[in-house]
Amino acid sequence: MNRDIYRAAIDNVQFSQDLSTKVLNYLMSQPQKRAMTIKAKPTIATLAVVTCVLFLVFCIPLFSKGNSDFELKNSRGNVRVKYVDNVPDSALRSLSDLAWLTEEELFHKRNTSIFKGTVEEIRNIRIDFNGSTEYRAIAKIKIDKVYRGDESAGQVVSVLLPCPVGTGLWIEDTDVISAMRVGMTGIFMPIKYDDTSYWEQNDTKLFLSDIAEYGFLDGMRYAFLASDDKGVIFDRYSYPSIAAANSLDEIEQYVVQMLNINR
Repeated sequence: MNRDIYRAAIDNVQFSQDLSTKVLNYLMSQPQKRAMTIKAKPTIATLAVVTCVLFLVFCIPLFSKGNSDFELKNSRGNVRVKYVDNVPDSALRSLSDLAWLTEEELFHKRNTSIFKGTVEEIRNIRIDFNGSTEYRAIAKIKIDKVYRGDESAGQVVSVLLPCPVGTGLWIEDTDVISAMRVGMTGIFMPIKYDDTSYWEQNDTKLFLSDIAEYGFLDGMRYAFLASDDKGVIFDRYSYPSIAAANSLDEIEQYVVQMLNINR
């Protein structure tokens, strides 16, 4: 078989070098009888058809992965995650009711990391669970001080938010997180994701660590935000002992006190 003939044909179709090599190897590996038949009629059209078939076999899976802005190396099924600039009105929906927790339970029922930091970036995302769409956001927070956890000052972490941000849409039980903006300083209490942190929907499974290192357990009770025009933004109903707090310094003193409860 004349290898140059096939290489020229493939080059005319303008596929990648990697695909060309795979096609050549495939053709060279076929039984001699088939090879002789091809040799007798080495047309560009025939080679183009063979190349296109192999292109579909080898490359369609790559196209599917390419539709996501995240690698999603651990996730399963037809799930994709992309950054978006706009969130449609259809994203407006109610979340499940929050279970009542005491202040002590909010700090100690789950082993959240607790740190003070500054929001450096927020980007909304669209999650496509095999045709079922959800909208969230991912924030990048630079840590200034650690109260609990193995994080360190100066570290920048990614945190999945339970709602899109900056859209003008109101989503129930996300008042605090939806108020987050780039440049805000706050005290944050996210959970660190591991292999037990995943979201199953519509026959797909998204491992949350594929898109962020951390996430908030809800949109109300695990962040305290310093705002220029609204003072300190947090869920005062869930923290009655500091309901009158007006500064992040007061929140910090409270956090230190709460972490000493079980020591």
